[in-house]
Amino acid sequence: MRLQKIDDFLKQVAKIYFQNPNTEICFDSFYSYLMHYGLNNKDIIDKDLHVFFDGWKDHFKDKENISVFHSERQRRFLQFHNKSEDSYKIDPIKMYVPFNKENINDNVKDLFDFTEENNIYHISKVSDIVRSDSVVLRVEDIDGANKVINYVSNNENMKSSMMEVNPFLTNINGIGIASDNNSSYNYIVANCLKLYFEDKRKKGFSNVSNEDFSNFIEDYYNKTFITCEKLDSLIFSEFFERENKDGYSNILVNNIRQIVRLLSENLKNENSIDAFSRHYIHCNNVNTNNNYEDFYYKNIENINNDCMTYSTYYNNEEEVKKIEKEDLLDSYMLYSNKKYSLEESNRIIGNYLLDNKELITDEYNFKNDFINKLNPDDIIKITENDDNKLRFENRFNKKIRNSGYGLKNEYLENIKKI
Repeated sequence: MRLQKIDDFLKQVAKIYFQNPNTEICFDSFYSYLMHYGLNNKDIIDKDLHVFFDGWKDHFKDKENISVFHSERQRRFLQFHNKSEDSYKIDPIKMYVPFNKENINDNVKDLFDFTEENNIYHISKVSDIVRSDSVVLRVEDIDGANKVINYVSNNENMKSSMMEVNPFLTNINGIGIASDNNSSYNYIVANCLKLYFEDKRKKGFSNVSNEDFSNFIEDYYNKTFITCEKLDSLIFSEFFERENKDGYSNILVNNIRQIVRLLSENLKNENSIDAFSRHYIHCNNVNTNNNYEDFYYKNIENINNDCMTYSTYYNNEEEVKKIEKEDLLDSYMLYSNKKYSLEESNRIIGNYLLDNKELITDEYNFKNDFINKLNPDDIIKITENDDNKLRFENRFNKKIRNSGYGLKNEYLENIKKI
């Protein structure tokens, strides 16, 4: 159903551009579509939510575990925050709860009363107009996210007044789910749609479909973020310049890579919760992010020095393979150590080195990925171990002690509750 809605939308847009060859293909049109998805004419005409801002501020002014305020940095939103010391150290779970205007006043009060009473850590906001993403929560651990999902799913007033989230998102009981750090999932999707239809205008609109868009995104991902042969097209684009507010181009490139990777999974899987699970583990692997950011820093320097060559592309691909192998091992060990113990995790990997693949879990596609992407020699190289006696203790205990990993592992512990 979700994939069919994407397919229908793409074909509808293709028809418009085919019949109107002079119509500009622009980012704003696609972002507006995502922002207004599921709204009816009444919601679009009677869209003002600013009228509720003072009431919401007054309702929460004496609450202990929430701060409701207006910020000049985001003038079109009212902020709802309950921050922990680690709030800015992690890539949170972003939740879109699409309430219609008729019931949004009471629903916002009820929803954030619930987060306040349960001391759920989040950095959230509500827009001043009706949108499909009017209410956005950034919850910093999966336990809190599960509590919100269960509360909304079992609240008849909320369920009856929810609109549809856009079909490009992971959808859990009508709530859109993403993880996009300092960027915006919908912004990146809108830009990808723009690039796709610019390409189709050159090649023809006859085969536009979800499958074709999925193939386009996979090719875009590989050439932009793996071989980096088209990385210059991204970093010199107007879109990138607008997004690059802090000037850390390598960090933004990695952030966009993560979002495009999630979009790619969402285009392939009808029920994308497992894909999101792996995405969340991957995005919160500090070591992997550091490796990718260093990798893009070097590539951006090469682009600025105008010295990219075919051999550079080839080396990029090999370097990314190394990063992804290490990411796979790290992610599995963090998952396994949380579920079992470090000793048991070492035993499982030790058996894998002896060609016993059965002990690697099927969850989150780990076993399949190990078999296809991570052979015993790779593990020995990653752990710098020539005698097959594993030395994971120092490597992984250090990661697990990191405060961010402690929070993120709650996701692994609770994901099956969704």
